[in-house]
Amino acid sequence: MRRLTRNSKPCAGHLLTDLPPLNTTSRFGRPPARPAPEVCRYWPVKHMCEEYWTSLPGLPPASSTDRKTVYIDCQGVLSRRNGPRSFVLQGSHLGGDVLLRTPTESPPFSVADHVRLIGVAYSVDDDAEQRITTITQAAEVFVLAD
Repeated sequence: MRRLTRNSKPCAGHLLTDLPPLNTTSRFGRPPARPAPEVCRYWPVKHMCEEYWTSLPGLPPASSTDRKTVYIDCQGVLSRRNGPRSFVLQGSHLGGDVLLRTPTESPPFSVADHVRLIGVAYSVDDDAEQRITTITQAAEVFVLAD
């Protein structure tokens, strides 16, 4: 324990000069990620966690008997426009094409962008047997850099 005297540096100065740099304080490196729905649900930086995105379960098929709207996280590449406010989203965990509806005709992404979508509404259209994701006010969209 260090005692402070009148000639001592201020406490904040000790903290800045006496501690090793943060990147050298851990002998074990980055802790392993263990994605789980109950843990990741409120994690504010899950859009940057590769382990989270590789652990996503597949989406239910269009022929699923459960027709209610749920909120999901998904990622994929926008393969083409489907209309002024929609795109076709493709991704390995999606199990085929999924329609992505946007709230505007000029969203902050375009065809060929790889996007991560957090909290989008997911449902199945009864008539067309089409799986649909919809960007709502509460959803978050992240475009991945190349």
